[in-house]
Amino acid sequence: MLSLVVATVLAAAGPPRVAVAAPSALGFEDAELPVIQARVRAVVANTGALVVDVEAVDPDCLEDVACVAARVGENDAIVVVDVSRVGSDVDVTDGAWGRDGASLAHAQRALSTTAFQSTPLSPEVTVALAGLVPHAAPAPSEQASASAPSLTLPSLAPSTLAVGAGVVLSVASLVGFALEAGTLDDPRSLGSDKERARVTAWVLLGGVAAGTGLAIAGNALLPHEIASPPGS
Repeated sequence: MLSLVVATVLAAAGPPRVAVAAPSALGFEDAELPVIQARVRAVVANTGALVVDVEAVDPDCLEDVACVAARVGENDAIVVVDVSRVGSDVDVTDGAWGRDGASLAHAQRALSTTAFQSTPLSPEVTVALAGLVPHAAPAPSEQASASAPSLTLPSLAPSTLAVGAGVVLSVASLVGFALEAGTLDDPRSLGSDKERARVTAWVLLGGVAAGTGLAIAGNALLPHEIASPPGS
């Protein structure tokens, strides 16, 4: 119940606000920096967060919890990306920090320029930011179905099944035999009906015998099941 209340409160609070700092970049033209920031912003927005662009964060500030918390401000987190390019290779250091200035995730990667353009933010940081997004509580019907105990029918012992099947077969065959015997005794029955009834009556008598034998076999099996219960 408490988890449901917490989830409901978080959902009502709306998506988190995440600040994306202007990247610190070496080996990139000044005109490329806004492009990098926009790509990072798109990844953050894809997690469900509201994105706010902020000025670059000094590396020394990241070592001071109070300084980071001040840079986060009224937002819920801040993302900082530091990149350096040599030729077609890019070294990337990125991280996310929460409102209290504590680190949420941090990663270092070495990849090509093309790979960096497609994945400007590390999976570790992306997952951490996605964890800030509240998830709606399940509908009451879903909760009821998830918490309702499953109905499990008890399994029947072989002896019980055999006795039951035998009794059903014997009774059904006996009833059918009585009906066919009535056809044989009825003077108004046609010759073809009497011939059919004569054949069917013998078949039904065989059913009575088979059902009786099955019931007897089930009764004979019962002592063995009692002596050796399942799972013993």
